[in-house]
Amino acid sequence: MPTTARFLAWILAATTTTASARDDGTYIEKDGVVAMEAENTSSPLNLWKRETTVPGHTGAAYLDFTGNDPENGLASSALEYSFRITTGGLYFLHLHCSRETVTIDGKDRNDVANDCYVRVEGDYGAGPKPGNRHGMDAPLSLLKSDVKFYGGDAMKFAWASGGRIDPGGKTNKRVAIYNFKAGERYKLVVSGRSKLFKLDRILFRHEKVDSQTAEALDLPESDQEPPDKSTAAEADNRSTPGVAPAGRLAIVTDGNALDPDDVCATPVSLAMIRAMGLEKSLVHFNHSCELVNKADYNKPNGTAEEIARRRMNQESCDGTASRWGGFEHLTFWNCRTQKDEAVADLMAAINASTAADPLWIIEAGEPDVIYEAASKANPGTMRHVRIITHHPNNDRGSFHHLDDVLALQSPGAGVIRIGDQNKNLKTPLAAWEWARNHPDSKIQWLWERGEFAANKAFVDPNFKFRAIAGKFDCSDAGMTLFWLTGAQNGGLQTGSPEDIRKILTRESH
Repeated sequence: MPTTARFLAWILAATTTTASARDDGTYIEKDGVVAMEAENTSSPLNLWKRETTVPGHTGAAYLDFTGNDPENGLASSALEYSFRITTGGLYFLHLHCSRETVTIDGKDRNDVANDCYVRVEGDYGAGPKPGNRHGMDAPLSLLKSDVKFYGGDAMKFAWASGGRIDPGGKTNKRVAIYNFKAGERYKLVVSGRSKLFKLDRILFRHEKVDSQTAEALDLPESDQEPPDKSTAAEADNRSTPGVAPAGRLAIVTDGNALDPDDVCATPVSLAMIRAMGLEKSLVHFNHSCELVNKADYNKPNGTAEEIARRRMNQESCDGTASRWGGFEHLTFWNCRTQKDEAVADLMAAINASTAADPLWIIEAGEPDVIYEAASKANPGTMRHVRIITHHPNNDRGSFHHLDDVLALQSPGAGVIRIGDQNKNLKTPLAAWEWARNHPDSKIQWLWERGEFAANKAFVDPNFKFRAIAGKFDCSDAGMTLFWLTGAQNGGLQTGSPEDIRKILTRESH
């Protein structure tokens, strides 16, 4: 087995799967309700377990999540439920669920073991009042991401709906409401988050149907139509866990003076791609995609800072490409001086996308250039585009936001949101001293760029922004690591410098 394959097999062993008993078709909404039994999915159950212990469940059983820990965890063991809407309009998501009281550090906790991740795929809009404040409707970028949904009583099933979407924070909830279109088919994806969470029944309720009617436990499960074989074939076009998914890759970065992390992250991303032998899969790369200066840039010396950050990002691109090799087919576009060319190049990559050869876009900067390219792309191509993001700051552009991109075409692009990569990949320089001391000069280069961003970027005392306070910050490279190791099919969502070291040095286990 090749060295890289052995490493990936070691770091991301596939979990044992348990198939359910049904080969489901698509649930059909009737009279404003879609009712689905959680256990009636053809998805492999993996870490979900069929149970009947807790009373009050509907159907033959409920599903109990056995992975992660009761407090939290990464999205795991995705379950899929297809449904079709006949009456368009606003629909609320309801989950009939249960939790357990868990003792942690000697204290009984009622706020854990109570959530899963949900996302809905397809062509739809957000509710009438979407936003990023507590109590507002969830914006489209959250609805299309794996986002926490909580609820349930202790060892007792209860309905949860409304402001149950939790992007993080005690007073930071959103309403799970979706603007579905008549005649459209959608897919709900439920993934495990906290251990001991129990899921029984799933509802989508039209706003004109009262909750009491929709939540009646004697309401029969919705009828189904036979599986769409062409859709199933496309859905099964997945990679082996731990291996980069099929398709091509585009990377969009800002590298702004507020946070010169991409000066470091870009070389790390490019080096990992080259080390894995996937350099030809990278079909587009741009930097400086922040198209309008932030207010602070417009202060004295702001222009000088802007020019300096573009230069530093170009040096990181060109210097890595020359040392690692393999990127001769690419132009590293500067979006502030080559915006039209960058947009045209990204549009061409989108237009080449198919079900068998999708385009994955890493959003390591503002989405304006992505929007411009997508808005000019051929009809039907955006359905074969997946956007990976890890931080809400990257979702907001000068002219267009990520939600604007997702709303283009019908159906449009999908989004995969992973956790904030700063947590594990913004580290003290000491975590990367191995690269400084490595005998290979192209690995030493990665140290040089990280140390430059940490201690030397914007050293002019007239500049408002300083270096990254002595940190080796390759946080945006965490999205590249996620893609390289399988993306949604087992990719590392909390990768570490050690994980990156093993890839760069092609270490096997």
